[in-house]
Amino acid sequence: MSNHPKNGDYTVTQTQDLPLCYCFQVPERAVIECIRKHKPKTLRELLALTQAGHGCGCCQPDLQTLLEQFWSGKPMGYKIPVIELRGAQRSVED
Repeated sequence: MSNHPKNGDYTVTQTQDLPLCYCFQVPERAVIECIRKHKPKTLRELLALTQAGHGCGCCQPDLQTLLEQFWSGKPMGYKIPVIELRGAQRSVED
């Protein structure tokens, strides 16, 4: 039996262990937990609470998106769609 999903999207939790900030290897999960616990209102406040965003700065738009998702009440994180190949999805074993 395959662990690959057959229908729908991957859930947010399957991507939360990936680094959001590659410079300092800060996972998305750590940033989300920080936002939920400390409730920073601005990107500057979030940067002061985490190591994320202090290197090259490429992750700052993603950090801002997580803040906006939190304050708007939307689910936090990113979804990766399952690729569907013309009709039914198939597992590796199929």
